[in-house]
Amino acid sequence: MAEIYAKAGVKVVDMDEKVMDEWRAIARDTAWKDFAERSAEAAALLKLAEDVA
Repeated sequence: MAEIYAKAGVKVVDMDEKVMDEWRAIARDTAWKDFAERSAEAAALLKLAEDVA
């Protein structure tokens, strides 16, 4: 998948577990919070996604 995006001109960056954890912490307080507040269904979908992440 990364190769396909890179060929399309998108910058692709590998993230180790530490960087991924930092990204999740920022996302939870910003984009995820905004998404969850849109509707009960959106909040439920986000909860399911977090449970498998």
